[in-house]
Formats: sequence, structure tokens, C-alpha cells
Amino acid sequence: MAIDLANFYLLRVPALAFLSVSTHSEEADAQLKALWEEGTLSEALFVASPSLYQQTIDHLRTTGWPVPPAFRRTLWKYALRMSTRATPFGIMAGCSVGAIAKATEVTFGKELRFVPHHRLDMSCIAQLVRELTNDPLIRPQLRFSPNNSRYIVGDELRYAEHDDNGQERHYFTASVLISTPLEAVLQRAQSGATSAQLAETLVAIGITLDAATTFVDQLIEQQLLISELEPMLTGPPMLIQLQSRLREFTGTDAILEVLTAIGSLLASTNTDACTTHQRVLSTLTRHFSPPLSQHLIQTDLFVNTPVNQLNRRVVQTILRQIEQLLPLHRPRPNAQLVSFAQRFRSRYEDRTIPLLKALDAEFGVGYGDAVGTESDYSSLLDGLSFVAASESNAFTWEAYENLLVATFSRSLREHQLAVELTDDDLHSLGTANAPTLPDSFYLFGNLLGTSSMAVDQGDFKFNLLAAQGPSVANLLGRFCAHSRVLTNHVRACLHREEQQRPDAIFAEIIHLPDDRVGNILQRPVLRRYEIPIVNQASVDESDQLYLNDLHVSVRTNGRISLWSERHQKEVIPRLSTAHNYRFGPSIYQFLADLQHQDSSLNIYWDWGPLREQPFLPRISYRNVILSRARWLLRSVSLPLGSTDALKSHLRTTYQLPRWIAVADGDNELVLDLDTDLGWQLLAEEVRRQPTVHLVEWVATPEQCWLRDDKGAYVNEIVIPCQTLAPSPRHPSPIEQPAFSRLINRQNGADGCPADEQVMRSFDPGSEWLYVKLYSGVQIADELLKKMIFPFVQELLTAGTIQNWFFVRYADPETHLRLRLQCTIPKFYGTILDRLSEWTAPYRKSGVIYRVQIDTYERELDRYGAITITETERLFAADSWAILRYLVQETNSADRWRFAMQSCDSLLADFNVDTREKVNLLRHLQEQFLAEHQADRTLRQQLNARFRSEHDRIAYDLSGHQSTGNSTTSILVERSTLLRPCVRDITSKCPSSSIPDLLASYMHMSLNRLFVSQQRTQEMVIYHFLARYYESQQARR
Repeated sequence: MAIDLANFYLLRVPALAFLSVSTHSEEADAQLKALWEEGTLSEALFVASPSLYQQTIDHLRTTGWPVPPAFRRTLWKYALRMSTRATPFGIMAGCSVGAIAKATEVTFGKELRFVPHHRLDMSCIAQLVRELTNDPLIRPQLRFSPNNSRYIVGDELRYAEHDDNGQERHYFTASVLISTPLEAVLQRAQSGATSAQLAETLVAIGITLDAATTFVDQLIEQQLLISELEPMLTGPPMLIQLQSRLREFTGTDAILEVLTAIGSLLASTNTDACTTHQRVLSTLTRHFSPPLSQHLIQTDLFVNTPVNQLNRRVVQTILRQIEQLLPLHRPRPNAQLVSFAQRFRSRYEDRTIPLLKALDAEFGVGYGDAVGTESDYSSLLDGLSFVAASESNAFTWEAYENLLVATFSRSLREHQLAVELTDDDLHSLGTANAPTLPDSFYLFGNLLGTSSMAVDQGDFKFNLLAAQGPSVANLLGRFCAHSRVLTNHVRACLHREEQQRPDAIFAEIIHLPDDRVGNILQRPVLRRYEIPIVNQASVDESDQLYLNDLHVSVRTNGRISLWSERHQKEVIPRLSTAHNYRFGPSIYQFLADLQHQDSSLNIYWDWGPLREQPFLPRISYRNVILSRARWLLRSVSLPLGSTDALKSHLRTTYQLPRWIAVADGDNELVLDLDTDLGWQLLAEEVRRQPTVHLVEWVATPEQCWLRDDKGAYVNEIVIPCQTLAPSPRHPSPIEQPAFSRLINRQNGADGCPADEQVMRSFDPGSEWLYVKLYSGVQIADELLKKMIFPFVQELLTAGTIQNWFFVRYADPETHLRLRLQCTIPKFYGTILDRLSEWTAPYRKSGVIYRVQIDTYERELDRYGAITITETERLFAADSWAILRYLVQETNSADRWRFAMQSCDSLLADFNVDTREKVNLLRHLQEQFLAEHQADRTLRQQLNARFRSEHDRIAYDLSGHQSTGNSTTSILVERSTLLRPCVRDITSKCPSSSIPDLLASYMHMSLNRLFVSQQRTQEMVIYHFLARYYESQQARR
């Protein structure tokens, strides 16, 4: 398939030329002071972190220079970021559109190198909208429209609603009963109507004016009616949108005067960011409340380049070599899409289902790793930032692993710091992984060379950072807001992209998951069609694809098809901005995931099982650097006493080059190890965390061909590419990695052999009845309280069962697993009849959509053959305790507190002392943190959350609560029931196996208690318990 280059590219550069830091600390301090007083660093810090800027100013006013070591290191990190990282952020780095031409040449404007573009921060815009919506003068004039995420299930209208604390949004699925007044209001609001007009509609059907007005106000409050002031993410800038709407109202002259003055202040290029901020704030508060967020202004930096062009031959060389590297492509089927397709086929087979119903966590199959997350919002997880779940990897590993091992062995054998792949190496991978190329994609990386002339002569390197799709707009869209030239280029690319699929509609996803995220989601209208999710679209109504118009089906090959009923065409969603959508509502995640379904491109070097090696060499192919050399430092093996000792050890052991970068995810701190500062910053990183990842810094000053009188500049370039023929449309097969298959072959299906005297399996009709009740996630709680609790109570009272327990599960559809042990086998049929009667109304209403009888397979390898009976009795006592708690629960936000008390009580039942508690919970804490790929940010958030909750945790676990307390009485009763079980288990098992059993018991108990996201909430519970027990141990 032919690949063509676009006629433009995007250049990204930092605001400062590459800093040559002075060798000695004293000289470096003077250099830092000069940078600050020059103004560039202080202004950048003010834009990036107003609070840190103010702390610095306060200190300088008090004591002046030099600043304390902690401030010094922080300021240097910002300065180094401004001179080495080209990723646009505030005024630390910017971008410029360039042309593909005959020669490489870039020049900066002589008087104005960088042009900042200021706009009101989206959090501020959102606050203005809230205030204006509630303004008694404006509210009566506002037109309201129905929430475009609404859909009907049974007698309910369900829709996406969000909590709003003035700074963050959390979306969840809300529902209201359908009624004649509701239908009348929504019908009248379809084309927009004021609250008075909507109330009049209700008056016309016999409702009093007061009742009608109250009803309409409630619908607005519940977000079933959306104000016309709600921001549009595409189209004109937000401030201009707001002014345009307000001009249609009466009595808004004073407000418009304020907003116009703010617009003028933001457009001025004659003042620094700090002064602009002060003037905007002063003007804003003449009419509005002070902003809730410290972020008032969003600033984007553009580079003034009178000449900006890349040599076409250079770019073509890079593209040809990337084509040769296609065997390294990683097919990565999206785990969430695959799971959705499987659940959909299992439930609906070949049917086409309204999209919103299919994605409903209660009545459909849901979407996401934790199906039902939105309807079970957990206060325990509020404010925690989780790493997105990794996608399944369908890469064929056999040939690649051979190349991986051979390459690594070659570097060790020949003491190479860099290894160059050959054509034979790439041919050895075959073509099994040849990608179905996206209609358009981009190449992204650093262009390295000693001069532009050297680059044009072929003496260059391209440090590949990404080669991805499915569209050039994914990376370029957010930069179009301030560049008409870039917007026109991107639109032309998208037009060519859409010409490849004339049978389909390409539609832009429009959704604001959080106020501040709007800063990167704002973009011009780039496509004809848009899919609005709660927010408003900017295109004509005829070109809006409403969610209730979209239907979904899944073919037998697993391909998901999205269909517009109105247009009778397949819909291909697109999100033309680089936003991490993993934490948005399920509909947003689904549409954004679906854009990658038919084609993908992921070319990179993956060290796989070797990634934890202390050293890995650079990997390149001709001019393309695929992977930089890297070092893994473990603090336990390093001399941390002094910086000099560390320096000597690392120099001797690792032969580190002069220029390295400390890598933390996407962030890289560039260090010059020929300077005192470089070693001081490296020592700080090593002392602060158990492992530190270093990578070679290839964009050294000598390799920065982009220069002016200020010095050399690091660069990043984005090269748009397009395929020239329609791509075949069939998804990649899912293939298990070779090493996983090997592990499965080595282990038997049963794990540990069981005691022959203990039955492992109980088929239907035997003493154990095993039933699965399939329903929505949140509805499961209602089933437990209103059906299973009284049903089990009836059976126990009648003496038809002697034991029982339940668990929550997903396979992948969520359901309750109920296991009932008959007193005598003949009761099996009686129990089954009673179960059918109890479930009948729930099956009729669709709340339970499937009942399945199955074989009960005991987990003997997990709980032990000799203690399985006691374990089942323990599960019964715990299940009863959980049900009693759910029935009397008054606030689900406090469920996590009961979880902690429950775990603590269980440990006490087994007489676990504080030291053993610390050991067990530390182990579980680290195990679950690793499972969730917890980074430094998440660990800090967990620790901060523990500190804020410490008093409540200490009170709950200290034993001060009265035994008359309902929660305490539940756990006391459970402990009484568990006494014989604990005695038998501890007498039969060696003490060394008790911690593993306890870990399993706590895990199953938390599974029963939490509605969804069980393992994530379990991680937080273990983290809190570990911290609490550590504090208890320290006091002793």
C-alpha cells in the first residue's frame, strides 16, 4: 500500500535554548538567579504553577538569594524543562507549522521569537456559565434542551449526569420514572425553550403554575435539561461563544462590557502573564465571584518562524525506513472492546441494539474493565488517579523473542552501547504482524544533526517517539485552536481520509469529561459530523449524530459496527485531540476506543521480559533510533550516604554518558553529569524512590541543528502521512503470547491435587445447588437485600439448607453466584421450585435476565482439601454478616469503613498480632499496588487520603465503639459463628499457611461487600490497613 506525505509538518521547540549549566554549584546558583531576574523563568513558573510561584516570591521577599536547596532544585527542574522538553506546556514550549520543501531551514523572528496566546481557563469558563445560568436576570431568558444522552429502559428514562463541585466532574448514570409531565416538557424543549415556556406546557395539561415551575427547575437541577450556555468544545473560542449568546439577551450590557474588557486583556501581547492575570482577575471580579481554581488563564505558545521548512528527501528517507520497520508493529486489540464484543455476542448474538441500552451497566452489557463503574460511584476512590488498564497484546512473540535475545546477547558479548538492526533481522520477523494501516497517521520524534546542512546531506538521526494513528488529527487537533494555517492543513488531511471510506460517516466525538480538560479539548470544527455527549455540538442539527440514533452490532468475527438509523450508514467515531479518555464515562470511552478498531499502527522496540535488566543498549535501524540506551538503578544496591560516593559508584559500574535523563513516565529530567547540579538532582531522585530509570539523552547540544544567536534548540517534529488506497477491514486475531502459553502448559488445570476423600465437584441435583443470577451491577445490591436475604432466611428457618454463601462475579457478564447446601438431597427440587418463585417477578421485569444452574467446583487448591468444609462455613457466616450490613446500611459512602472493620475483626478472630498484621498487609498492599501499576502520584494520593481519614479509621478500629452499635453487633455475631471454624482451621493447618488463607478470606469478603471495582477498592483498604497497623506498631 502506497503511503504519501502531507505537504506540512509541525515543529515543537522549548522556550529556552539548551542550557549550558555551570560546572560548580556557586556558579550555577548565579546562573539560576540571572534566569529568574530575566523574567522568562518566573513568568513560566507563574503560568505552570501559580502556588509555587507565590511561594518563591514570598521567600525572595523575605530572605532573597540564594534560595534553600529544595527551592533551588525545583527551580532548576523547571529551567531544564524549559530548555530540553519541546512538548507544548504553558510558555515553556511552543509549536509552529512548517512546510515540506527542498531544503531544511528554520529561522526565528528577530524581535518576537514566541507568541503567547491567552484565553480564560476552562475551569473559569465553567464557573462563569454556572453563575450566569443561576443569574435571576438571565435565567428566565435561557433556552433549555433535553440532555442528549437520555434513553428509555422499561418505565425509566436514564441519562448521564455529573456531580459538580465547581472544579471536577464525575459522570454517572441517573434515572427518573417516565411520566406524562416529563414527556411533555422534553417534547417541548426539543428545539429549545425557556423555563417559562416549559412551565406553560405543563399548565396546558392541568398542572398549577407553581407546581409546573418547580418541576421544570428540578429537571434543570437534575441536568435532564441543559442550558444553551453549556460550552461547545468545537468552533469559536469559549469567551466569544459566551459573548455571542449573551448579546441575544436583555440587560446584559454590564456583563458584556466585563467580558469584552477581558478579551482585550487576553489578546494583548505587551504584558507578561503575571500582569495579564492580575488585570483579568480585577476585571472579572467586578461582576463575578473570584475563581475557585488557581488557574485563571490558559496560555499556549506559538513560535514565530518566518522560515520553517524540512527537506522532502529527509522526510521521505525517514518514511521509507519506517516502512521497513513495519514488522515491528504491535497489534494491540483493545481489551475493553474485545470484552464488550464477547459479552454482546453472548447476550444479543446477531441483533442490532440501541447503543445506549447496550452500554447500560444495569440492563445492557456495560463497557469497561469494571462494568457498572458509573452506577457504583465509590467515595473511597474519589480523587485517586489510576493508570489506565493495559491493552491485550496480540503480537506474535516467537520470532521477536529470538531477535530480542540475540540483540541483547550481541550487546553483552561485544560490549556495545548501541546495536543497529539489519535488514536480515527485520526479515526474520516475517509479515505475520503486518498492520492494516490507518487512513492517516503521524510520525513523531526528534530530528538530530549537527547542522541543517548535515541533515540535508543525510547525516542525521530520527529518534522515533511514536508512529501512530488512526488519524493525523489525534495529535494535531488541539494545536489548531490558534492557527488557521494548521486548521486548514488538518481539514485537508481529514477530507482525504474520509474519501477512503465514502460508505461511512466520520464523526467527531464532543464531550467535556472535566472542566480543566476542556483546555486541550477545544478545537475548531474539523469534520462535517459530530457526536455530542451531554455537551452541545457546533455543527448544524442535520449533521449531529445523537446518541439515541446510534445502534451497535457485533459480527461473528468480533468486529463492532456502529450504525446511524437516520443516515443509514456506518459511523466511524474520531477524537481529534490527544486526550486520555480512560477516566470518562463509558459512552465516551467506547466511542474513543472504537476509532482504533479497524486499523492501528504501533511501531516501537519492546524489551519485554528483559526490560528490568540493569542496562539495555540503544537500538537503531539506519537513521532511525528505535530505543535509547537505558539504565535501571535500584536504590538498595547504591551508596546513598553522599553524592560523591554515589557519583563514584555509578561512574565505575555503569559508565554513564555525560547527558542522561531521569525518566518518569512521559516526563524526563535532563541532567548534565559533568556538573555538580546534575549529580545533586540525580542523587535526590535515587534517594527518593526505590528504582530510577535513566535513558541516554540523544538531543545533546551538538546534535541540535536548530540554532540562533541564543544557542541550540531541542526539537520535536510531527510528520503527517496518509495511505493512498482503502484499507481492508478485518480486525486482528487475538493471540496469546508464547511465554503465557508455556506457563499454562507447565501447570495442570487443577493446580494442586486434592485429598481423594474430599469431593471436588457437585453436579446439579447433588447436595449443593449452584445458581447464577445475571443482572446489572448496582441492581445486584437490591437483589441481595430484597430477594436473597429473605429467601435464604426462609430456607434456614425451614431447615432445607445447612450451609450457603454467595459471591459477586463477572464472566464477563456480571452476576451473583449463590451456593446452597441441601440438608438432604431430596430438598434439591424443593429449593429449586422456591428459587423459581422468588426470582419470577425479577425475571419478568428484566432485572434478572438469565438464571443458570451449574456444577459447583470447590477451590481445593486455594483453600485446602482438609479445610474446605470449614472454609464454606466461614463463607456462610461472612455472607450473612454482609447481607445484614447491606439491609441496615444508611450511607453507601461509608461502606469502606465497614470493610476495614470487617478485615480487622477477621484478623482478630485468628489472633493475629500487630507484627503479623503489618507483614501480611504490607505484602497485600504491594501486591495490589503493583497490579494497579501504582505510580508515585497514586501512592502520594493514597497516603494523603489516609492522613485525611486517619481519625475516623482510628476510631473505627480502636474498639471504642459500643457493642450496641449495629455495625459492631454484626461483626460480634460473625466472630461468634466463626469460633468453631477458626479453631478447626488453625488446628489442621500449619501456622505458615494461615496468612495465605486470611488473604483469601479477606479478599472474598470484600468481593461480597463492594458492588464493583472490587480489586481497586480492595487495594485502598489494604493500603489504609497497612498504614494503620504500622502506626500501631510504631507506638509500641
